[in-house]
Amino acid sequence: MVPVKLSNSLLLAKETQTTITDWGSTVLRVWSLQRSGLVPLKRMALQIDTAKLEEHFDSPEHAANVIRRMLQNSGKVLDNASPIITSRLARNIRISVIKTPVLDEDAGVAASIRIVNPRNLNKADFVQSGTATEEMLDFLSACLRYGVSICVAGATSSGKTTVAGWLLSTIPDRKRIFTIEDGSRELQLIREHDGRVTNSVVHTQTRDSENERQRIDQIALLDIALRFNPDIICVGEMRGPEANAAQEAARVGIAVLTTIHSNSSEGTYRRMVSLCKRAVDTPDDTLMGYVTEAYPIVVYCRQLENTILVRAFCDAPVSRSRCSVSTILIALSLVETYSQ
Repeated sequence: MVPVKLSNSLLLAKETQTTITDWGSTVLRVWSLQRSGLVPLKRMALQIDTAKLEEHFDSPEHAANVIRRMLQNSGKVLDNASPIITSRLARNIRISVIKTPVLDEDAGVAASIRIVNPRNLNKADFVQSGTATEEMLDFLSACLRYGVSICVAGATSSGKTTVAGWLLSTIPDRKRIFTIEDGSRELQLIREHDGRVTNSVVHTQTRDSENERQRIDQIALLDIALRFNPDIICVGEMRGPEANAAQEAARVGIAVLTTIHSNSSEGTYRRMVSLCKRAVDTPDDTLMGYVTEAYPIVVYCRQLENTILVRAFCDAPVSRSRCSVSTILIALSLVETYSQ
């Protein structure tokens, strides 16, 4: 049974993660937006509830067999030859599994099942929670709409995909969006009215395979995306050599929205360079010029210890120097001009 406190959180869950640390221990963690009197003006705050469940598997073999059955639909096989597996159970459910011999024999198997709520947040949710101001959100939305590429950076579970999803939801129906996600589908951008789809969105995802000819990675999807004449390309996450293909696409006149793991706004560009070097042997200074030209705006997301999700906004021009407050104010005034 799920504890009452967690049951209430599940009703407003933004994200749920179940972690099986070994066959005898299961931890459930729920991220949810809730009212809290500890937050000034009683705004919405991100509540994190964690509980160790009493239920457990009978043995290491029992835990491994249950995980294998869960992986059947994905076509992945958990055995000694493939002790590490990352896959998806459904459109918005991801699973990562490790077993012996990578894991201790006494533990048997360890798994992390992550469920993301498909409901997108709106502007009012961000403003009421203190995540961002209305001016910041309007500025970012206008930049992406008019062709400025944006990179959303932050740590795990800091809200990168949530921000990216909201930005894409503000794009007019007449513009074509091409999304590329790695292994699992998290973005929900299809709009319907009276049973008909009103916007133009192409959702794609990678396919992993031991057969080289059957494997489809993000680089291949980026290549085919350019042939669809998109207005915006969304790369779900840059974590490898696809970062070089993404920055090249962003420098040919197509707006690219992507996410990346980073510990600061400035560090985001250095991480991009290190990922690009996995694909090309180009000097760091040259690559730094490429990525700063490709992504003039970085949105950095960070989750603080008081469970309030805060996102810091940074605009980094090609000169790699921190922009002044006056520059941002000028950009905001231009947004107001375009919106009129």
